[in-house]
Amino acid sequence: MYKVHPKFISPNDTDVKIWRYLDIAKYLSLLEKRSLYFSRSDLLGDPFEGSLPSTHGQINLTELAKQHAAELLKLQPDQVEPPQSIHNMIRKNSFVCSFHMNEHESAALWSIYTKAKQGVAIQSTFSKLCDCFKDYSDNPIYIGMMTYIDYSTETIPIIENAFLPLLYKRKSFEHEKELRAVITFPKEFYPEPRLGTIVTFISSQNGLDVKVDLDVLIERIYVAPTTEKWIRDLLISVTQKYGIDKPIEQSSLDANPII
Repeated sequence: MYKVHPKFISPNDTDVKIWRYLDIAKYLSLLEKRSLYFSRSDLLGDPFEGSLPSTHGQINLTELAKQHAAELLKLQPDQVEPPQSIHNMIRKNSFVCSFHMNEHESAALWSIYTKAKQGVAIQSTFSKLCDCFKDYSDNPIYIGMMTYIDYSTETIPIIENAFLPLLYKRKSFEHEKELRAVITFPKEFYPEPRLGTIVTFISSQNGLDVKVDLDVLIERIYVAPTTEKWIRDLLISVTQKYGIDKPIEQSSLDANPII
């Protein structure tokens, strides 16, 4: 279920349009499972995902833990065996599902996330995304906008919250205008945490299927630009067979110019 979190920044307009671009296989999986797929954060393809900036003055929780252990044991920090990276542990136990915030379709994201010019875009809104998890109670789901920074000059205030690196990306990704849903340490994979074990636990699961109400989530469905008519007709037919009664439209990028 969606849960408000003080560090997850919501858009000012809760009815802002959001988009999830899918190839046909992932779209069919969405219909069949009636679930959104949350990928483990360290498997998203960006090596900086959930990492820390290299800026001088950036606090590292692992180093702080090492210093604290040295103080307790009355040792020098270099005499303490380095603990497992706290930040890496968080990356490997956090699962995310991303949407693109924009009033209009994105030609760039169509090409990035759909294969062979075949796919769909699910158009929703921030408020609908929050509401679509109402029947899912296994884990709290936090949703917020990403912040884009220069990892060589800026810092992430992790003392405020250890999970904040999950909400930051490099400025190179600003075009994504990402809205991110996050689940951390899901009960499905780690149902009975015990004192002293959570620090060393690393998930072996690549992702998590989270049940959603598709009738709530989906506002419109758009078919990828230049998709052949027979594929579009097939997508319409399959969508209807799964009981999804939502407008299915051809991408506006296929509109004919006035010359």
